[in-house]
Formats: sequence, C-alpha cells, structure tokens
Amino acid sequence: MPFLIQGKTNWNFLLIVVVLAAVAGGGILWFVGQQKAETIHPVQLLETKELEKTAEEETIKEETIEDYVKKYTDEEFGFSIYYPKWMKVDDVIKKCNIQKIQIKKGDYLFYSYWPAGGVNLPWTSYIFYDENKGKCIHYERIYHLSPELNEEDVESTREAYEEAIEREKNNEQKTSMPPSGHELVEPDFYTVFGLPVFSLRERFDTNYIICIYPEKFLMTTNMGTGFAIGETFTKTIARNDQNIEDEKIKKALMEEILRIEEMLAEIEF
Repeated sequence: MPFLIQGKTNWNFLLIVVVLAAVAGGGILWFVGQQKAETIHPVQLLETKELEKTAEEETIKEETIEDYVKKYTDEEFGFSIYYPKWMKVDDVIKKCNIQKIQIKKGDYLFYSYWPAGGVNLPWTSYIFYDENKGKCIHYERIYHLSPELNEEDVESTREAYEEAIEREKNNEQKTSMPPSGHELVEPDFYTVFGLPVFSLRERFDTNYIICIYPEKFLMTTNMGTGFAIGETFTKTIARNDQNIEDEKIKKALMEEILRIEEMLAEIEF
C-alpha cells in the first residue's frame, strides 16, 4: 500500500505500520523478559545443589545408623557395645574377649607382665578411679632390661618387679598411691562416647581396660591377628546412660563400624 496517494498522506497505511511495530516490539520485550526469568545465576544454582546434598547426607546418615548398627546392652553391668548389624553378639564378645571386672570402692586393679622373649619389656600397672580427681588413673612402671645392663643391674630389676608382685599377692590392696617407681600414664585412647581406655601390652596381644564406673571396668583383648579389631570394637563401648543422638558421635561410631567390617573382610580372606 503506497505511503502517498496523489500527493496526500495515506493515514491508513501509516496506522498499520505503527501497529505492526508496536506488536513486534512488545514481542521482543516479552521474549527477553522470559529469557531473564529462566536464567539461574551460577551462585544460586550452587547453593541449591548444596542444600540438596546436605539433605541427602542427613538422610543417608540416619539410614546408615539404623540399617547397619546393632547394640548389645548389659543392663546388670551398665554398658553397651555397638557392632555391625549382620554379626551375632556372641561372635562380638568372643572376638574382643569382653570381661567384666567389679572392685570395691577405693580399691585398684593391678596387672603385671614379664616377657618370656621378644622385645617387650616387663611392667606393672595400677588402675583405679580417683575420687578427688573425678577420673580414672593409670600408674605404670617399665622395668628396663637394656643390653648395657650388667648382671647385677638385671637382678636388681627383677627383684623390684618381684617385690611388686609379692606386695599385691592375694589382692590385699596394700600399695599406697602413687606407687613407688611408677609414672602417671594418660589414656591410650577414648571410646567414641568419651570413656578412657588404658592399654596393657604383651608380646602378642594387647589388653584394654575401659573405665565404665568408679567400681566397674571392662577388659577387652586385641588378639595377635595383625588387625586392631579388638581396639576398634572397644571404641564402640558406652555406658547405658550414653546415646548416639549427637551427630559427631553418630559419624565417629559409623566410621568404627565400617572399619570393623573392612578388617573382618581382610581376616576372612
């Protein structure tokens, strides 16, 4: 349609052009607006993924504890031990050789070891609950038998060891604390639930003393298999008034359970 007709402006044609331009411009603006609305900023996308990941991890964490862990509870002695769900509790007790030890208030535990061979050194140990300090205490003496010692020194060392043995004969609790010649030893490690554990090392095995209550202790054994499975089971022991509601405890417990499964798989094969 011509813009000019016989020298006059064709207003109908001009009106159509203006309308078409307005429609086209509106369409372009709408398209750009849609593109902006659908565009997600990289930071926003990352935050969304992090939230989804956190939610997924929380779900897995809850399912993991429920699906993989069982608990054996000794109501009489007041302790629990956690272990992989597929295991039988009798096998757990057998593998770490759990022994319950009850003493009188104010008494102590005494242990000794004189190696028949190997590189291990003789030792004597006293373990007890100190009411004044409010915690379990371990005093230990290592009887050094270096090649530089002459026969007289070796005999003197043996006599000191035998004196300690004789003093504790029949569990008469005659030794005053701290015992002469012994040094204070910090716990070798703690259970997932914070119970102190002291190690008593022998040539092939290691025994662990776990302080449960002032007059109640447990002993577990890490037998000479080349794997610290007894130690790992020991780390899952708790008092009955302790639980796994804390997320850090949940995570630490699950790590020990997975470590147990890995070691058992290695032992089996």
